[in-house]
Amino acid sequence: MFDRKNRAICSKPSKNSLKNFFCGVTKTDERQRKLEKLRRSYIKERTSHRDHLNEEIDGLTKLLKESLIDQERFERLKKILEISYRQKREKTRKDYGFGLTYCIFRKHENHA
Repeated sequence: MFDRKNRAICSKPSKNSLKNFFCGVTKTDERQRKLEKLRRSYIKERTSHRDHLNEEIDGLTKLLKESLIDQERFERLKKILEISYRQKREKTRKDYGFGLTYCIFRKHENHA
């Protein structure tokens, strides 16, 4: 099959740049796919961090209900968990290259 510019249309783009040229795949398409893949992996990692935090808070709640810890200790431990989650979140954003504008915005938001 050919398009208007007489280039072959492929069902799947390949990694071979020559084949991509003949199939009509541009570098922007490749960049877009890489960015989408990066976003998916970032969201997956953030979700796993959040699930871990929720499990830890559930464990603390269970200890509180069983009267093994008091309310003050529960609040302190919960705050520590949330701070560590926030640090992991910021590290993940930085690792994936999404962190700079968000961190700057959050800093200005907190000081305003």
